[in-house]
Amino acid sequence: MSNYENHTTGSLIVLVGIGLVAVLMGLPSHTFLSGGSSYSGGPFYTPGPSFETQSLNDRMLISQTFQLDTGRATNGRATVSQPLAQMIPVIRRSFRRNPHPEAVLYGDAANVPVGWAYLEFRNPTRQPRHLVLSMPQYRSDQVTLWRGKGGRFVRLGTLGNNTPLGERFYPFFNYAFPFTIPPQATVPLLLRSQRYAGYHELDVQLTEQRTRNGGSYAQQAFVSSIRDGITVIVFLLLAVVALLVGWLSASRLLRWFGVYLVSLTLWSAYFVGYLSLAPYPAGLSLNADTVGLFIRILINITVHPFFYYMIKPAIRQPRLYKQVVASYCVVCTGLMSTFLLPPVYFDSLRHGVTLGMMSVSNLNIGWLFVWAVLAYVRVRVWSPLAICLLGLSPMVISQLASFLRAAGQDTYRHAPSEPLYILFVLSYLTFDQFRRELVTRQRMQTQMQEVDEYNNVLRRQEIEGIGRELHDQVGNTLATALSYLGRIPLNPDKLRSILLTAISELRFLSHNLVKDDNRPLTEKIETLVSRFNDFTPIHLIFADYTRQQINQLPMLKQQNLYRIIQELLTNVIRHSGATQASVEFFCEGTTVDVSVEDDGGGFDLSASQTRGIGIQTIYKRAALSGITVQFDPTPTGTGILLQTTLDTPVPSHANPNYSY
Repeated sequence: MSNYENHTTGSLIVLVGIGLVAVLMGLPSHTFLSGGSSYSGGPFYTPGPSFETQSLNDRMLISQTFQLDTGRATNGRATVSQPLAQMIPVIRRSFRRNPHPEAVLYGDAANVPVGWAYLEFRNPTRQPRHLVLSMPQYRSDQVTLWRGKGGRFVRLGTLGNNTPLGERFYPFFNYAFPFTIPPQATVPLLLRSQRYAGYHELDVQLTEQRTRNGGSYAQQAFVSSIRDGITVIVFLLLAVVALLVGWLSASRLLRWFGVYLVSLTLWSAYFVGYLSLAPYPAGLSLNADTVGLFIRILINITVHPFFYYMIKPAIRQPRLYKQVVASYCVVCTGLMSTFLLPPVYFDSLRHGVTLGMMSVSNLNIGWLFVWAVLAYVRVRVWSPLAICLLGLSPMVISQLASFLRAAGQDTYRHAPSEPLYILFVLSYLTFDQFRRELVTRQRMQTQMQEVDEYNNVLRRQEIEGIGRELHDQVGNTLATALSYLGRIPLNPDKLRSILLTAISELRFLSHNLVKDDNRPLTEKIETLVSRFNDFTPIHLIFADYTRQQINQLPMLKQQNLYRIIQELLTNVIRHSGATQASVEFFCEGTTVDVSVEDDGGGFDLSASQTRGIGIQTIYKRAALSGITVQFDPTPTGTGILLQTTLDTPVPSHANPNYSY
């Protein structure tokens, strides 16, 4: 097994292991953890004697239709007009328990813009409990918390995603509300969440303001904010590195990977809340509430140029592929353009925009998977498939698991991905493919230099051969003509014949000295056949049954084919004694055949291979370009078949007269 295969196998083993870890990370934490509090099955929750953070998601009672009548503000805080004695029984009857331990789910914000959650906290001890109710602002634009006090619900506060950090209870992007449970008391908490566009959910956590080991919620939130900041910085740094290296190395793969990472950096910054406080233009629907939906659509566009250069060798119809992707991007751009509308118009479109985002995202995942498989099957490019299996599969599996767990329920969770894991998979596989492309590029440059040097050697040999021809053929012919001039009586017809032979030889040699150009192969062969027909009695025929598909061959291969055909026709004219010869191009799938036939007397192939410089040159040129040569000399004519391959297959209907 080669070093490259060892490297590839080892990389796949490592990445598969990481992918399994990611799948496990995507499973809900309650699968592995439990304990820390009492839970009686009712709307009551008794915090344990000592804990740091507890999830309350599957303990909450929730509602999507509850209405709350607020009264006048008392002591600066809004209170609810109805007393607790009337409201709590109504809440217990009308609210239902949230069945999802991973989050409090409400569904699409277009259908459920407002969601409610309720829980009663008990403190059986003789000491007050100082707690913090917190939740990330991801997928919730505004949260308001009421607590029972003095027989009524009193509002503790309202936090929005654009609330300045200095106006929050804690200077962090998470929604966090401190509250106290008096000794031997029960405190009901009522939570209202609002969401404008996208998925609507909460991840409700309970934390002690200060733990017995000296820690605090503020310290935990600070560490979490540092971790979030590092994540965004890592995304941004890798994007800059990819753009810089791509620009310096002229690698379009890395350039577009950098662009894609920029969009992922924006998504990461939105995820942790950094974009919530950004200044947005007034009068447009692009704001702190909708920027996440906008970026999701943008990511579906920026992934395509990057992915195209990963699977480019496997695309057999680039024009059709680009047309399909361009149409998809136009649809995404149309969805993004709706964010430029005034909010009053976007309100009626947001549900359709959300559904459109989900549709194009799911379509995109399917498209990427299909082409990743095709890239591996067709050209053994495994990086795109590894990205899909290790990067997208954990999200798809987690989504499917969430859907199955929610069977019979009205909604299920669209689980977010692990950003650093996705970044690692993308970066590792992309830079690995870039490394392999660099190695291939350097190897091809070395091969091209060797081919150029060898072509120069062949060209010098051909020029030397033409010099010998000038000396042996034209020189001898002119010497014969000179000797005839001294004869008496002079035979003008004989002399004229000798001079015409010399002129024909000079024309022939001058045609072979014509420098190659960069025209397509079919045009060059047409010109060659036409020139030879001008001065030779042999009738030469050229037919292209590939419909010029043969011109898709690399230019070096076209040049060598041209020189080989030129040498073959030269041999036909000089040595075959034929009256007619033909050059025909055929193509079936990826196989290209060039047939050169004449009706002459044939030749001894073994003798030609050992003594003929022209035949040896043909074999050398063919070997340089991966062309196979088959000679079939017979007493009634000679057939030569040249065979090579195209990168892109040609449909069989392109060759109506295919004869092989």
